[in-house]
Amino acid sequence: MKNKLLSWKYPCLLLFGIGTSNIGDWIYLISLNVMMLDMTNSPLAVSGLYMIKPLAALCTNIWSGSLIDRMNKRKLMMVLDWMRGDYCLLSVFLIHTDHLCAGIYHQYGKFNVSAGIDGLYHKAYSK
Repeated sequence: MKNKLLSWKYPCLLLFGIGTSNIGDWIYLISLNVMMLDMTNSPLAVSGLYMIKPLAALCTNIWSGSLIDRMNKRKLMMVLDWMRGDYCLLSVFLIHTDHLCAGIYHQYGKFNVSAGIDGLYHKAYSK
């Protein structure tokens, strides 16, 4: 019984980390939607955010398979998750300190980079 519980230690940590990461990703998307709606007062601009995520995944899926096959998946997933979290945290600080980062195209660009990292992460998890 004890050996069976120890064998589930690492998958439970993985599921907890992925669950926490997905909840953070969802909160980031909702806050970005509210911020974009506040900036532009346009539902079309908000719908652009939902079009960026599949486009970024489409662009990264072309070459991400070869990268994932060549690297250690566990380390790659850890690095990508930290990069995505750091990028979200950095973008929050850039919004409040620099007025150039408040433009709509800059927000789309930041979300595109974040969605690309997210696409790589989910591709590594599913392989």
